[in-house]
Amino acid sequence: MIASIDNASHVCMVAMLDSLSLKNTKLGLETLDLMGFNRDKISFVLNRADTRVGITKDDVAAIVGRHPDILVPSNRDIPRAVNEGLPIIASDAKSDAARAFRALATTYLDERRPKEEPPTRHSLLRRKKG
Repeated sequence: MIASIDNASHVCMVAMLDSLSLKNTKLGLETLDLMGFNRDKISFVLNRADTRVGITKDDVAAIVGRHPDILVPSNRDIPRAVNEGLPIIASDAKSDAARAFRALATTYLDERRPKEEPPTRHSLLRRKKG
């Protein structure tokens, strides 16, 4: 596991709204911090984030030490989609769960997109002529 993390460009920590999951997420984040992993390269996803089990999103932040980046709501269509072999994004693209997964994917896509270089004086002059 440590070798995988050492070679990772990004880590996605997924937690649920239960004390054991949140405690282990906190320990995992602390371990990544001790390893010197860049905090900006860690996504924290809270799965089934709208489930009413007596732990609020503020409790999550207090326990884990940070707010989740992505909140995936409970959706009974997710297990149905899994059973059918389809991602929720394909089976119910307009659902809140699909939006959450797209937001998570975007965090990785934005990193991979090449940054546009600022125009140089030479390139600006070429545009004016052509």
